[in-house]
Amino acid sequence: MSDPVARAPTRLGATLAVLAGVLGVAVAAVGGLYPVTAAIAGTAALAAGVRRGRRRDLAVGAVLLALAAVLLGAFDAGPLPALAVAAAALFAWDVGENALSLGEQLGVEARTRDAELVHAAASAGVLALAGAAVYGVALGGFGGRPVGALVALLVGALVLAWTLR
Repeated sequence: MSDPVARAPTRLGATLAVLAGVLGVAVAAVGGLYPVTAAIAGTAALAAGVRRGRRRDLAVGAVLLALAAVLLGAFDAGPLPALAVAAAALFAWDVGENALSLGEQLGVEARTRDAELVHAAASAGVLALAGAAVYGVALGGFGGRPVGALVALLVGALVLAWTLR
């Protein structure tokens, strides 16, 4: 017996995930060819993941967007663009995962708009607060040593990932 409910990622969540990737591409463009290439590849993988319902593609896309953030830091684009792309990567992954889960559990035709918007707003709020804290630490600079700022950014990313999961 076949399942009468279409099990696919929700449209709103998929759209939000791809839009976050596009935002990441736009911000990564300030860093030059390598960061923007990683961001474009990440957004393409994100789009494939939410279109086909594949968590692996979604995760690869988020990792490539995160790589774009690392490349922005490596090419001295400054902490703000790197944080913005990292936040876009985490947001895209989070809302994409939510779209996949809701689609699997309830189906693509279920009314999930309000739940998805609340989830996306909460995710954006957590990312904004954590990003502001990490940016403040990065501005502190640890005595001019970029390694200290990198460690602070990595700890902040771990806290963000733990909070979102």
